[in-house]
Amino acid sequence: MQHTTKWMMTPLAMLLGTLFSAPSFAVETSVIDSTSTPESTQNEGDTSCIVCKFSGAVYLSYDTNIYDKDDYRSVRNFSWGGDLVYSFSSDTKAYFSTGGYRALEDEVGTYATDSVLGLQYTNLYRF
Repeated sequence: MQHTTKWMMTPLAMLLGTLFSAPSFAVETSVIDSTSTPESTQNEGDTSCIVCKFSGAVYLSYDTNIYDKDDYRSVRNFSWGGDLVYSFSSDTKAYFSTGGYRALEDEVGTYATDSVLGLQYTNLYRF
C-alpha cells in the first residue's frame, strides 16, 4: 500500500483563493441620468499616454502531488512568473513573459523558466 496523505482546504486557503479570484468577476456599473454626462478615466484627446498602454499579470503557485513530502516520489515546487504587455493599437501588441520556480525535492534550487519577447497581431483574417 502506498503512503498517501489526506488533506483538506484550510479556511485561509479558501479565503485567499476567493480574494484573488474575485476581481476577475467584478463588473463596473454606473448609472447615468439624462442630466449627467459619462465620465472617462482617460482623456479622449490624449492618445500619447505611454503608461496607459501597458498592462500585465503576475502569478504565484505551489505545486505538489499526492505523496507525503518525506516520500521519495514526492514532487513539490514554488512557481512564479509575469507578463508585461504594451499595446500599439487594438490589434498589435508587444509582450514580455518570464518566470521561474524553486524545486523543493531532488535537485533543490531556484531555476528560471523561458523568457519570451514577442509581437502579437490579431485579426489576420476576418470572418
